[in-house]
Amino acid sequence: MALLEPRLEISPPAKLGGDPRRLTQLYDLMTRLLSAVQTQDVYDAAAVTLAGNAADIPFAAFYSLSADGVRALLMSVSIVPRGSPLAPELISPEAPHVWPVADVVRTGRMRVVGPLSDSFSDLATGPWPQPPQEALLLPLSPAEASAARGVLVLGMDPRRPRDTVFEGFAEEISRRIGQALLSVEVLEAERERAKSADMLAQEVEHRRRIERQQNLLLDELNHRVKNTLATVQAIAIQTLKGADEVARDAFIGRLFALSSQYDLLTLGNWEGAALEGVVRRALQPWREEEHERFVVGGPPVLLSPKMALALGLAFHELATNAARHGVLSNADGQVLVDWSLSEVGRMLHLSWRERGGPPVTAPGPRGFGLRLIEKGLAREISGSVKLALETGGLVCSWDMKLR
Repeated sequence: MALLEPRLEISPPAKLGGDPRRLTQLYDLMTRLLSAVQTQDVYDAAAVTLAGNAADIPFAAFYSLSADGVRALLMSVSIVPRGSPLAPELISPEAPHVWPVADVVRTGRMRVVGPLSDSFSDLATGPWPQPPQEALLLPLSPAEASAARGVLVLGMDPRRPRDTVFEGFAEEISRRIGQALLSVEVLEAERERAKSADMLAQEVEHRRRIERQQNLLLDELNHRVKNTLATVQAIAIQTLKGADEVARDAFIGRLFALSSQYDLLTLGNWEGAALEGVVRRALQPWREEEHERFVVGGPPVLLSPKMALALGLAFHELATNAARHGVLSNADGQVLVDWSLSEVGRMLHLSWRERGGPPVTAPGPRGFGLRLIEKGLAREISGSVKLALETGGLVCSWDMKLR
């Protein structure tokens, strides 16, 4: 018996826009949706993903519809609390709300609601001092002509006017969630009928076909993200031709370091990256054939994509600092990078130690790179970072919990 298999179409670049943050978030969403096996899994995965981009989306709420399409039940939220004025548990004729959920379902079209300050006295602000003033309501449909599986309510960045690029980004998010909901519905229907070994084998094969389609999409998004980074690098090189040489080289170096870690994650289909690979790739530009500059070692550790990107940039900044002021500025200095795992809680202990560098002097103001490591990295890895100057040079240590 033929199984229903929803199509997953690749969107054109214009619809996704050129913002690497949005491309990465869409990629993260698709990666999380791959593991969904129940309807609630889809809503929860989408809520977690959108919560990671409060700069663009100050809040989000997801609603599932009753069979008649007039009652909507809250399934998940991002940033705002469940049951708050922005995310009521139920929307129905008996419990009306400013969100026109029934109209979005009936027409299958996006709706804009605002100004929100007319209807809500206490608005979520996200990272910005001013609260959002508009919200988009989108049908969770796998395709334009398909019935909505639910409704997505998205708060909009108050700093930017609404434009077609953001609307296209929002439509892409809602469509991917709708596709995932359809896929899960198909799987749930097939599971109900999988009463024999033959039916179970059909379900497994159906899942594999869906995963192959998802992989095609992930490959395309990988290509788009890499192209976007390459474009940004080219623009930076041309734009900064007349700029301060040190600042220009530092900026371009960071772009190349980020691109290099993206390549590493792409090789692993964005399931993660080995810590040793992240370290060696980040330090590649400073390797010397005639003698060993780096001693790297530790037990096998698989990092999440977020941790891999953060640590890759951190090692790039440490190596850049060492080349200017530390052990890589002379002919004899060496860097030791090692790590260990504790059995309880899967804690990773990681250190960078310099030895054989020039005489250590009293530290001056922290540069951007070291401030990035000490402050920004600690937030990214949800752990602690310590920097210290010792006799041999700079010592940096991390303590983080592996997810």
